[in-house]
Order: sequence, then structure tokens, then C-alpha cells
Amino acid sequence: MHEIKNIAIDLQWSLTEKRKSKYFPIDLYNLKNNLTYINIGGRKISQLSNEDMFLFLCFHGSKHCWQSLRWICDVAEFIQAHPNLDWQKIETQATELKSQTMLWLTLFLVSDLLATPLPNDLLLKMQTKHRAYLLAQKVYELIFSRNFTQGEDYLFIFRITDSWQGKYLFVTSLLFTPTGKEWKFFKLPNSLTFLYYFIRPFRLIKEYLGASHFSVK
Repeated sequence: MHEIKNIAIDLQWSLTEKRKSKYFPIDLYNLKNNLTYINIGGRKISQLSNEDMFLFLCFHGSKHCWQSLRWICDVAEFIQAHPNLDWQKIETQATELKSQTMLWLTLFLVSDLLATPLPNDLLLKMQTKHRAYLLAQKVYELIFSRNFTQGEDYLFIFRITDSWQGKYLFVTSLLFTPTGKEWKFFKLPNSLTFLYYFIRPFRLIKEYLGASHFSVK
């Protein structure tokens, strides 16, 4: 945060969270080759191409289940600020990344909620994207009800993942990757921390199934 200008910069060390990257395998080599450049304060700064940035905005909102209306507004403003987006390239990249549902879901959201103008050929294709349409209805429900649980978060991510391999990797990562909750659930010495991978599914059973007969003293 700049103390005088009151400008905040959110620094990111990765484009994706490790677990959620399972269903959005970003090709960093391709991103690097497609970089564009702008001048800021006399310095040449690299940035993602408009098409790559658009797909990243689709991913960012989807990984958070589009819980905030402002993320949809960001995408709508981006589309209107860049009227010459190469939509064919965007569709091709989404297909290669196995992220077509994320793309079509995003287009439904900006078109339905904010009446963002889209090319006619995209609008025609959207009429055949039934799964993305149903997911958009779920997003509307969650945005306006604010009744959102972690379980719905995980289910939503599972549903927007296009490939079965991606679904499998996401579920296995969800079940076996330790979090801070496992450390609180049961304290282990440093030499045995690898056991947290096995403790996690045990803790999840206890938490979500209410298995009171499972207890760790």
C-alpha cells in the first residue's frame, strides 16, 4: 500500500493455487511467448496478452465460484475495453487447457447479468452450452442468497472441470493434501509430519460425517 497515494498492489507468487491448478493447467511457456509490453514511468513492463488475460480472469472468478459480483464486472469492463479480442484464439486456448466450461460460464454471466455485447457467433454457440448455462444459474443463486458453504465450493469446482483426469486430480488433492486444520487436529513431531497426508481423510470423515466415535486423544 502506497502511504501517500493510497494505492494497493496485490502481489501474487503464482497464477494458480497448487490444488486448483489441477483443473487449469496453465502453459507458462505459451504465456511467456505471448507477452505484450507497456511503458510505465519510463520502464518497459511485460504483461499478459489480452486473450491470455481474459482467460485468466475467467479462471480467477471460477476458482472463487464467482462469489463477488465485482469479478463479473471486471470481465465485462475488460471485454468492452478490448473490442478486438481474438475470440477464435480464446476458444482454441480454452479447448487446449480443457477449460471450455469456464469460458462459456463467464460469457453467460457477463451477457445475462450485465448485458455485455458479444459477437453474434458466440451468442449462437452459447445456446448449445447447456452445462455452462446451468452453472450460471447456480452462480446467480449463490451471489444473491450469500448462502455459500465450502462443500458447495468444492462441488462447483468439480462441475466446471472438463476433463475426468482433472476431476480425479482435484479430488485426490482435496482428500490428501494437508492444511492447517490437520496440524490443529493432531500434533505430530517434525519427523512424522508426512503422516498428515493420512490424517487428512480421517479428519474430513470426522468433520463432514459427524463421526463422533472417531476421536483422537
